[in-house]
Amino acid sequence: MTFDLSHHLLQGRKLIGRHEHTDRSGDTGFTDDQLFIFQEQDHAVNGRQGAICVTRDNLGPLATNLTLLLQKESNDCYPWVTNIIDLGNLAEAWSFFRWGSKEFHSYLEQRITLYGRVFSDDELDFAGFFIRHGGFKTAVKQEADLLQLDPSYSSIFDEIYIHLHQGGPPPAITQTDPVVMDLKQSLSQGVPVFAEPNHKERRKIGRNAPCPCGSDKKYKRCCGKEG
Repeated sequence: MTFDLSHHLLQGRKLIGRHEHTDRSGDTGFTDDQLFIFQEQDHAVNGRQGAICVTRDNLGPLATNLTLLLQKESNDCYPWVTNIIDLGNLAEAWSFFRWGSKEFHSYLEQRITLYGRVFSDDELDFAGFFIRHGGFKTAVKQEADLLQLDPSYSSIFDEIYIHLHQGGPPPAITQTDPVVMDLKQSLSQGVPVFAEPNHKERRKIGRNAPCPCGSDKKYKRCCGKEG
C-alpha cells in the first residue's frame, strides 16, 4: 500500500497559509534526509517572529520538546516542529471543526511556550488537549516541574478519521477543564490525588460525586474507595 505524502503536504500548506520554504536543513539541527521542508511563517509570539519546521520522519520527543535538541537566546522563541503526517491530521481536524488560520495561529502561539514544561512524545496529544480544553491556559498555570499529557488526547484524530473516511459517527466535543493529578503526592499517599488548576489547593471531592478520573463511577466506588 502506498502513502500519498503530497496529499498531507497540500493539506498542511493550506492550514499554514502564506509561507516560504526550502528543502535544506540549515541550522535547524535536523539532517537533510529527516527534514524536507522548512517554512517561515508570519505568526508572532510576543512580537517575535515564529518558524514552522515540517519533517518527513516522526522524531518523537526530540520534536515535541525542543529543549532536548536546541539552545536559544532568552529573547528568541522556539520553532514549532511537526512531521508531515501529523500536519495532515491537524489540517483534517481543523477542516472538520471549520476552523481557520486564526485558531491555528492561536494554537502555535500557545504551543511553543510549552517546551520543557508540558510533555508528550506525540504532537497530536498537544493538539487534542487544545481541542478538548479550548487552549493551554490551564497547562501554563500549573506549578508542577513537568506536566505529562494523557496519551488518549490524540484519540480525537482517530474519531475524526473514522467519521470522515469510514462512515463512523461524528465526534462530539464538549470543552471542559482538564483533570490534573499530582503524581508525587499520589505515589506518596497510595491513592490518586487531584490538584486544582493553580496547584495550590487539593480538590475536595464528595464521596457521591462523579470520580474526576472519568470512569463514570461515584468517587467512593472508584479512586476514593477505602482500602
